[in-house]
Amino acid sequence: MNSRIRSFLKRALLRTSPTFAKVQRLEDALKDQKIIIREQDRTIDLLFKYIIDINYGMDLKIDNLDDYIAINRRYQEHFGTYPDLCDPRKYSEKIQWRKLFDRNEIYTLCADKYRVREYVSERIGKEYLIPLLQVCESPEQIDYSTLPHSFVIKTNHASRTNILVEDSSTIDKDEIGEKLTSWLKLNFYRELPEGKANQGREWQYRDIKPLVMIEEMLKEDEGGTPNDYKIHCFRKNSGTEVFIQLDLDRFANHERNIYDESWNRLPFSYAYEQSETDIEKPVALDKMIDIAKSLSEAFDYVRVDFYLVKGRIFFGELTFTPENGFGKFVPPEFDSLIGDKWQLAK
Repeated sequence: MNSRIRSFLKRALLRTSPTFAKVQRLEDALKDQKIIIREQDRTIDLLFKYIIDINYGMDLKIDNLDDYIAINRRYQEHFGTYPDLCDPRKYSEKIQWRKLFDRNEIYTLCADKYRVREYVSERIGKEYLIPLLQVCESPEQIDYSTLPHSFVIKTNHASRTNILVEDSSTIDKDEIGEKLTSWLKLNFYRELPEGKANQGREWQYRDIKPLVMIEEMLKEDEGGTPNDYKIHCFRKNSGTEVFIQLDLDRFANHERNIYDESWNRLPFSYAYEQSETDIEKPVALDKMIDIAKSLSEAFDYVRVDFYLVKGRIFFGELTFTPENGFGKFVPPEFDSLIGDKWQLAK
């Protein structure tokens, strides 16, 4: 081990007095994970924080050390402070805590856009699933001859890997194939579709087997994209508390309204500005909330997404780490107020 790492560990001993066994395991992890000590990007400060956290008795797994550094660094860059992982109170902190310490395999199953279909079907019925036209392991296996005029191509293992095909007679199959080939090589846990590193380390995506899915395109009567209703579900002893996030015009001028269970507008925004337009309460809102509560029963918190098309409800996805935990609330105090709703099942 080089002299800089040894120097760090001596300083850590003086500052936090960890047990020898913990320091030895940390030495081994630094070597195994090839973590570089760099003063200029606060790696040493984060390692101090790590040792302090494990001294508080947190169940920090040493093989998550690289994730711990990346997540803390990204959070500090975004919010100007490190997350409190010993006693997380804010919604954004609790998402970081979940990514590091709540690695339940059911999250991987439910984050897989293909496998979650069976999970949903068993709990609420297959009638809520978007019709699946094809599923395959490579773009070469797509049978375009059987597809309708319009459809959606996406992968099952990442976010923002969608292709909306409005007119199948004008598509460039080679261009689609190149995109899909690139996306299928992606491990969303570490990489983003734009080619950047994923510093948020959403663990649930790491072990999903990549697939290509082709679904029916959902359209309103006038041909527009349906609204996207995202129901945040917080399980409590007294029942499940929810608030509703309505995403408007996601592929152009993205706006986001926030409502309570009775469809009253809430006085904050999250990640996107609220629309000045008041949206009428959907007729099927109560049904969507009931379904969301059924799908969220196994989790202390999850976001359940739906589309409402011509009065019919379609399941979208289950999301365990919305915005990767880096979405900003305006006003910022709502980060804590929403965090209070989430009772972590530690």
